[in-house]
Amino acid sequence: MESLALLVFILFLCALSGGPISYLLTRMSINQSNDRKYKIARAFQSVFVIFFALIGVVAGIQIAINATPIFVRLICLTGASISILALKRQFIDSRKNN
Repeated sequence: MESLALLVFILFLCALSGGPISYLLTRMSINQSNDRKYKIARAFQSVFVIFFALIGVVAGIQIAINATPIFVRLICLTGASISILALKRQFIDSRKNN
């Protein structure tokens, strides 16, 4: 039973923290020059945003679909929506600026 509680805690933590971490990664400004090191930094930033956002979306929706209390559903759906906003900010809004 302890391992099940640990698994639930890890899933809830992923759903809760995946969105804010990915959103904070999009807030980091990287120089927009065409130097090779800045291109690599932007690529790593995009990879990490995708990684954390997808974990947040998948875990959040997975927990929200199950029969859980409404407060837990709201927390998980908030994490999933922040993850979607981070993806939008990283890929859609950044294209408008260029």
